Amino acid sequence: MLTQEERALTRYHLGYPQVGNNTVLALGYPTGGQMQFLLEAMMDQILPEGEPIFRKTLQQCICVEAQMIEARSRLKAEAIGTITLRGGAELENLEDQYEYWTDALADIFDGNKNPYSSKFRGLATNYVLREPI
Repeated sequence: MLTQEERALTRYHLGYPQVGNNTVLALGYPTGGQMQFLLEAMMDQILPEGEPIFRKTLQQCICVEAQMIEARSRLKAEAIGTITLRGGAELENLEDQYEYWTDALADIFDGNKNPYSSKFRGLATNYVLREPI
């Protein structure tokens, strides 16, 4: 069983709001708005043997985000005019790692990151709504 803190961190890393269930249905199907209720339902159904995998993946998201925050302090202007930042490649690599681990976290729950989150710009055009089996 997931703790409330783990649930909140999962919502955060997948770009979902930290508010009550704000489900919107149209003709019985979830609208393109908030899909948070699916994530909440899947978090309720996690298998006991899947919990260690979930916790390892969540910890990676936390760790990479902390490294991104630290890397920002190392960004320095390298040239004036057209500004070039020294340390930008490190931050880009960390952003790629964060995307990998948040994708892995979403996969654990057979879901998607919030396509409307500003954390994941551009995802809204690639959003896939899975039909129930």
